[in-house]
Amino acid sequence: EIERPNRLVFTWLWEDDDFDQAEQLIEITFEDQGGETKMTFTHRNLWDEEAVTSHEEGWNTVFENLRRELEG
Repeated sequence: EIERPNRLVFTWLWEDDDFDQAEQLIEITFEDQGGETKMTFTHRNLWDEEAVTSHEEGWNTVFENLRRELEG
């Protein structure tokens, strides 16, 4: 689902026997805040709290790297 320029939603499915095969949902929204963009990222349907923590750490690293690149 794409709602330019405000929203992107897509499904994610792990193909690994060690994980539940529950389809996950990624939603990213973008909001103008006085010339800057606020991005909100949501990852739904993770299989347990350990997965939530692991993904949170991973996504935080990705977004920190993105922030550094954009600040260049």
